[in-house]
Amino acid sequence: MKDIQDQVKVKLQHSNFKYKTHADKRRKDVTFNVGDLVMVHLNKERLPKGHYTKLMAKKIGPFTILKCSGPNAYHVDLPLDIHLSPIFNVADLYLYKGPVDNSVNVGAADSLVDAQFSVLPKQPPLEIAGILDTRVARKTRRHTYYEYLVQWKDQPIEDATWVTSDILHQLGFPVPAVPTQGT
Repeated sequence: MKDIQDQVKVKLQHSNFKYKTHADKRRKDVTFNVGDLVMVHLNKERLPKGHYTKLMAKKIGPFTILKCSGPNAYHVDLPLDIHLSPIFNVADLYLYKGPVDNSVNVGAADSLVDAQFSVLPKQPPLEIAGILDTRVARKTRRHTYYEYLVQWKDQPIEDATWVTSDILHQLGFPVPAVPTQGT
């Protein structure tokens, strides 16, 4: 029995090695340095719902790498008014292959960025005017999770949305007391 287990173990190690070598043929190790110019790939999941179209630019930029946040994550210098997370996986970054001259590059980068961001939605920061209603979102054995109907500042009441307490915390709004149920 021990011999059979050893044979199976050797066969599994050999198969795993074959799979790894085949996968490594397509893998490319890309590293960026602080200050490098990169193009950012925007996928559908990063943009707000309803703003993605098939005709949108797939890559935007160039942007400067500000810091390395890990072996495969980089902090990119994105403008704040587009409301996207500035941390990208290395798979979503491509080295910018534009003009090499820095004086030309800065001006070209600004004009390219302005043209590309005219398509992206510009959103004012969200502010809560008040909480209209509370409902139970989910119940577990030990906890009840609530959602709150929030009316947004300078928006009609028809645009009120249900949000969780986590979102209220992120926006700096105090979470209302849990409603009590009469017995």
